[in-house]
Amino acid sequence: MSMEPELSGRYDPTDIPKSKERLFYDGLLKHLVDASGPDRKLDVDLAVVLGLVADSDERDSPDAKCKDGSPVPRFTERREDIEAAILRTLPDATCAVQEEPNIDGVIWLPPAFDETNWRWARIPIPGTDPQEYREPESKYEDGEWQLAEEITESVDGVPTMREPPEPAMWGCAYGDPYDHFYWMGHPPANVAIALASPLLRGMDEEAM
Repeated sequence: MSMEPELSGRYDPTDIPKSKERLFYDGLLKHLVDASGPDRKLDVDLAVVLGLVADSDERDSPDAKCKDGSPVPRFTERREDIEAAILRTLPDATCAVQEEPNIDGVIWLPPAFDETNWRWARIPIPGTDPQEYREPESKYEDGEWQLAEEITESVDGVPTMREPPEPAMWGCAYGDPYDHFYWMGHPPANVAIALASPLLRGMDEEAM
């Protein structure tokens, strides 16, 4: 008897109503979270979501192929395969994994940085050594925060800086580094699954 997990219902999310798309994502994410190791059927389902495979029936083939005839990548086994998929989906993303004390993976996106946005300005504080900077003065007015002072190019000859915001987290596998929320009841089985999980969860949130 096969020990490979089976999903109840396989759907192509590109060609079905939202309700069934929801079921597809939920089922795939659940089995990805519960996977005890590499799983070729989950590889094919991930390939369907990523648009590499047209039909999830390909999961029953011993030699599963993508639309272009190439083998379905081993997303749940090889870190390089899932990282390549992440960069195809999110070209500017950065991947990070940890193996101790628990396996985990995080996908980061660069923030949208507008140099003209006053919020990123850092104004020199006169007389400090080493040089220190402060955020611009602001006020809450008409339902939003607004600039409350003029920002000059320099203060006493020290240039005003522009500090970009921190990268934004697209998703994590196990433990959220910000609020210590645990997405999974246990760490992922390997680093490939640790990156596949937040990719799928992030795509799910975008799609819904």
